[in-house]
Amino acid sequence: KENHKKGREIMAMKQVIIEMIEKIPGGKSAVAGFLGFSEAELNNRLYQTKGQRFKDEELIAIQQEFGVTDYTEELCRLTGGCTTP
Repeated sequence: KENHKKGREIMAMKQVIIEMIEKIPGGKSAVAGFLGFSEAELNNRLYQTKGQRFKDEELIAIQQEFGVTDYTEELCRLTGGCTTP
């Protein structure tokens, strides 16, 4: 049961990241250029193919560069909330 829940959370996070990138002006192309990836490399991370996935630092950098917060908001939701000092 716990593994099933974890699987759903992973799929939800993957969808959050996809939607976050789609709403950025220029979409995948802009994000790939910012990170120094080809669009194929970005897709490998986005869809977790060829053993590739985003690092937390990359997702945080995307948020800071493009003014989105989807990834952090989803992390907070999954962990029961976030507070700032």
